[in-house]
Amino acid sequence: MYETTRGTADIQAEGGEGSIRLCDYLCGDWDFRLVDSRGFGKYGKNELAAFADIMFGNITIGQKVEFEANSNPRPDADHGIVEDWIHAVIFVVSAVDPRLVNGRLAYLLDPMRAFLKPRGVAGITLITHQDKIGPEDYETTKMLASAATGSAKNHTFFIKNYTGEKERDHETEKNVCEILYYALMMGERYVKIAKHQSSQKEARRSEIGDADKPSQTLDDFFEQLQKSKSLSEEKVKGIRDQLDVGGIRTTFALHTAWSMVTDRVKISKLMTKYIKEALDAKHSEE
Repeated sequence: MYETTRGTADIQAEGGEGSIRLCDYLCGDWDFRLVDSRGFGKYGKNELAAFADIMFGNITIGQKVEFEANSNPRPDADHGIVEDWIHAVIFVVSAVDPRLVNGRLAYLLDPMRAFLKPRGVAGITLITHQDKIGPEDYETTKMLASAATGSAKNHTFFIKNYTGEKERDHETEKNVCEILYYALMMGERYVKIAKHQSSQKEARRSEIGDADKPSQTLDDFFEQLQKSKSLSEEKVKGIRDQLDVGGIRTTFALHTAWSMVTDRVKISKLMTKYIKEALDAKHSEE
């Protein structure tokens, strides 16, 4: 493990605002970019519009992240090429944030979750200030953070507050590298999903004029499957929950990762048959 020159992103240890510009964490020639946005004190439509502009590359490195009054997210068709988008999101929350504990953070982040989930963007959550809570609260805190951000529970991690400016902590640095690995893995999967969605839009533009419809969510997919096959909620809930934990939340993501899913998720032969048939039919339509 070696050190690299830090980019333009501020290191905030005192809870300040920091830069209001979109900043690079890494400096140099990398195959990926890790960027830092200003904090979102509120989560209304003005903030969601700025969030969407960051996600789709309309706000680039060095530009201000501004929350303009009476703004709304642009239609997906107005955005540039997939390669310029943000492909994975890392949320950072504090274990002692009262909004996390009382459930308000989950309410506030609802617009962000509603924006990311149907587009297939997976999130990772880092929980700071682990040293401020007792071991008996770890599991509850992790569950609350996962629910608030929409990250899968196995993509929600505790991490020490660490700048590396004093004595180096190689264990924390190792943990950071593992987290970045998950972010890159999910980012690569999202690129596949986003490119597929882009091709869908082009096809729809000439056929039915519905260019902005994202890949179907698994919630809708399983609801339709339940109705068509007269299945009980119990039949599908366990499968749906396991897929959600793995960050698979759209039909395209499930179709892409199908061989991995059948190896790792417990599904009966009959349910496997039902799901595969419905997926194949859905995929042929798209």
